[in-house]
Formats: sequence, C-alpha cells, structure tokens
Amino acid sequence: MRRLIVLPIILIIPLFIFGCTGVDREKAESATGEGAYPLTIEDSLGRQVVIPEKPRRIVSLAPANTEILFSLGLGEKVVGVTDYCDYPVEAQSKEKVGDFYAPSVEKTLILEPDVIFATGGVQSEVVEQLDSLGQVVVALDPKSIDEILEAVRLTGKVTGSIEQAQQITRDMEQRIKAVRDKLADLSPGEKVDTFVLVWIEDSKVFSAGPGTFVSSIISLAGGYNVADESKVEYPQYSIEKLMEKNPEVIISTAHGYSNPEQVKEVLHLDNLAAVKNDKVFIVEDSDLLTLPGPRIVDGLELVSHFLHPDIFPSH
Repeated sequence: MRRLIVLPIILIIPLFIFGCTGVDREKAESATGEGAYPLTIEDSLGRQVVIPEKPRRIVSLAPANTEILFSLGLGEKVVGVTDYCDYPVEAQSKEKVGDFYAPSVEKTLILEPDVIFATGGVQSEVVEQLDSLGQVVVALDPKSIDEILEAVRLTGKVTGSIEQAQQITRDMEQRIKAVRDKLADLSPGEKVDTFVLVWIEDSKVFSAGPGTFVSSIISLAGGYNVADESKVEYPQYSIEKLMEKNPEVIISTAHGYSNPEQVKEVLHLDNLAAVKNDKVFIVEDSDLLTLPGPRIVDGLELVSHFLHPDIFPSH
C-alpha cells in the first residue's frame, strides 16, 4: 500500500524551457545551467525556489527523488533519505530522516542540506515548515511519463548535473519512441481494456484512474484504462463493478500475491474475460509502475508486452 501513497513525488516544469525544444533546448540548458547560480525554479506547489549555489549536501524525502538523484550520479551528495527509500541498494545505507508520511524536520536540519527534494500532497505541510526555517526545498509531483522526463531534467538543472540528465532522458525518450512507433498503426478497436490492480481489501479492489502516470503507461502501451472513467485518481471498485467492466487484461502490482493464480483466487471471478483468457499478470517489482523515476520506462515496456505480445513478443 505504501507505493500507492508514495506515488505523488516529482516536479513538473514547462516543456519549452528557454523557448526551445529537443537538441536546441539541451544546448541552451548546457550553456546556461552549469554553474549558473543562483537560479530560480518553480516547483509543483507553485513556489518560486531560489537555488543559491550548486548543492553539495542533499536530502531526499521521497523514493522517486532518491532514485533520480542516484541515477544522476549524485549518491555521494545524498546525505539523508526516508525509511522508504530502498532503491538503489546504496540508498539503504544513508542516514534516515524518518517516515515518508511525516519525515522528521529535526533530523533533516541536523544533516545541514543545501537542498531538500520533497513531494506535494502528504508532505505539503513539511515543505512549508522547512521553507519557513530557511531551507531550500523543491517539491516534485509528476502525473505522466513526459512529466517524469521533465522532472529528471529539472533535478539535473537544480543540482548542476545537466549533462547526466540529458543522457538519461535521451535514452528514456528513445525507448518510449520505440514503443510508440510499434503501436503507431494500432486502431482504437485494437486497444486492450485494462484494469490495474493496486490493492485488494475485503470485497473492494483499488485501481489507478485518470491523471495518474499508471494510466499514462496503459495508454502509451496500447491499452484503455477502464478506471479512467472514474472521477478520482485512485478509485475503489466493488467486485460487482469490476465484473461489469469486464477488462480483457488485469495487471497486478504484486502487493503480496506472487503469481496470477493467487490473484484469480482472491477475486473469485472465473467468468471475468481476463481470467478466462489467462490474461492476469503480475508486476513483481511494483516500483516499475508506481514510482515515477527513470525505471518507469521498464514498466512501459513490460506493460506493452502484456497487452500486445504479438507486437512485443518478449521483455
């Protein structure tokens, strides 16, 4: 369940930084970003944040932030993380500043960070508190794969790691493009009705609905997320409602179930199309779908294989 709540984590910035895109944007960032301190950015809470100098000590208050920072080669500069920051393995040995939902302000201050990467939502009050104490805090909160790419770029800009961020996002973009190209001729009728099972409790099942990057992945992978019809981001479904939707594919983010047969047994829905056609799949590492970091492209490729094995025969 923790990954369900950990979802909102990374910052959104405009696509047209410096009034350019693609290679031109990268050249502009390289020319103006490295060493161009102080710099000002706007985070996902709409706050104007001034980064006075290139950070040497960084605290991350969310797992996705930690993953991005390590992917940028900044592991040595990360001096503190939350109890939930377990990827990569090296992050587990960092000083802990407490629970994700309520990180310790005192422990964070003791580490004397130059910048703190937090999230919105459940951490909004902590962000305000740290800001009032004079700390440099950047709140991050992506809702799609494209916004995750922008978050990596912005994190690179804030930390003076622009070239590394460009390398990572170029690789991600190439892999995303490869998926899009293979599905370019897919007709609306060939899109697969898909239900992502993120949690089961009693007779209720929970999914990821509109405005989530999980839904974004389903769409990019050539599917139709049946939970997009909901009015909330993480809707709750009764077994009866799930039967009514009758998805062609069910993708479960593990949550204690190690194989599809266990999920089928818990659902008690033998007549469901996904069950009858043996289209229930397990994502053993739920982070691939629920953690908005660079590995989200691994999740996209995996889901593409689940939905269209004829186009993506292996993963």
